Amino acid sequence: IHGTIQDELGRRMSKSLGNGIDPIEMIDRYGADAVRYSLLRLASDGQDIKLAETRFEMGRNFVNKLWNASRFTVMNLPGKDAVPAEVDPGELEFEDRWILSRLNRAVRAMSAALDDYRLMDAAAAAYDFVWREFCDWYLEIVKPRLYAADEKGPAARSGAVARHVLAKTLRTALRLLHPLIPFVTEEIHDQIAKALGTAPHSISLADWPVPDDGKIDDRVDAEMQAMIDVTRAIRNIRAEMNVPEGAELTAVVSTKGEEDRELIARQAHRIRHLSRLLTLDAGID
Repeated sequence: IHGTIQDELGRRMSKSLGNGIDPIEMIDRYGADAVRYSLLRLASDGQDIKLAETRFEMGRNFVNKLWNASRFTVMNLPGKDAVPAEVDPGELEFEDRWILSRLNRAVRAMSAALDDYRLMDAAAAAYDFVWREFCDWYLEIVKPRLYAADEKGPAARSGAVARHVLAKTLRTALRLLHPLIPFVTEEIHDQIAKALGTAPHSISLADWPVPDDGKIDDRVDAEMQAMIDVTRAIRNIRAEMNVPEGAELTAVVSTKGEEDRELIARQAHRIRHLSRLLTLDAGID
């Protein structure tokens, strides 16, 4: 079911060479889920695996990222009365529709990979969604709404909707991750239940997520990718010019046409927040 496990020099692990890796030592050092996830990411079909202790750092970093994101989420779920069980689709903000679209794509991708016993592909899909989409972008965009959730009026409702989407997304992601990293997902699942004031039950008893194709939105995905590209470009320029991280700047984006200019205008407040800008203007080149 997998290739030969070799050391980092490409030699087969054996007692005579003394180049084996004791999994118990790795579990003690990095954690059981980190070791498990790292091996799954390396388990390509039929190809030999070069394994060194440093390869387990990948799993440790991923589990830590999930844990920290989950702590942030739990801190922003102050009881079931503050988190609506359902919301009207018309109340969803752009970033909510995007993360739900990406979530359902992840459900579809991971389900297909596991059905075909492609464990490496399932682990990679989990990494892309949890780290690159949920943690790196959605959590950062949604923070202002969460911090305004205790206010009154539209800001309070927008914050409540954000809490709903945040909880729904993370709980679904935990079910996707449970076959890969069972221990930490069980613990986080229990913490979320306590934060929402619901009866705890083992995540292993939860149904496997089913993709909702109606929530997959190609247009929203494309617009979000364009916004990410602009944000990254601004961040790269800041880094190249050694601009202090806290410095607020004015940015001008040159676009190819009216459609691109309108896209930047729609997403200007999010780009300003993510890029630490005072103002953002867009013009046609």
